[in-house]
Amino acid sequence: MMSFFKKFRATAPNDIRAERFIQSLYSETHVDYPSVKHSLDWSTKRRHLDFLHNFVNALKPKVIIETGTFEGHGTYAMAAAAHANDNHARIFTIDYDGDPIQDAKGSVSQEQWLALKHIRQSHLETIKKKFPNCMVTFVEGDSREVLPVLLDTIDQWDFWYQDSMHFAEGIQQEWEIMEAKAAVNATIIFDDISKKNRFSRWFKANYKRSWRYAPRRDFGHKQCLAQKK
Repeated sequence: MMSFFKKFRATAPNDIRAERFIQSLYSETHVDYPSVKHSLDWSTKRRHLDFLHNFVNALKPKVIIETGTFEGHGTYAMAAAAHANDNHARIFTIDYDGDPIQDAKGSVSQEQWLALKHIRQSHLETIKKKFPNCMVTFVEGDSREVLPVLLDTIDQWDFWYQDSMHFAEGIQQEWEIMEAKAAVNATIIFDDISKKNRFSRWFKANYKRSWRYAPRRDFGHKQCLAQKK
């Protein structure tokens, strides 16, 4: 997989050429994403789906891991790009029917989780039919429990779309599992990183020597990009 920062990041951190490239990833695509069907408004918005699709299209990763499938819109965007790349990419997307924080609050019912499961299954079936040039595998379970098992089956991963937990402890737990199998130039999108959870500060303090980190605030929420040096 080509180097994101090495190829596209200018030598000066604030060089406008790098910014122009990033902004180009927000260009509109012609991908016909499934409509949002679930009552919880947690699905990835069109602007970010186009960014994700263009990101995969530009970098051409071969092993993609997504934590946080939800309805499968992010999976759809990545599969559409991987299908067009036609490089035998494999996408592993992980989720389960529950949320420790929302369940503890009692704000999400079992009926809503069941509805989500049916919607996700339908979207995943559509993805597999429409984009046969890549292999999409859904893994059900808590990412912190199933990632170690999954990573034992692959040599390394090229791209991780982290869109599951949005609290620092959970993200750090996923990261500590994932890091060991990161390929050279592996890239990550940490989605919806808020200032409150302090993950950005923790990551930069502990991994700035081995990972490049580029925090951004775009179109309603913050996405942070990272790449292994």
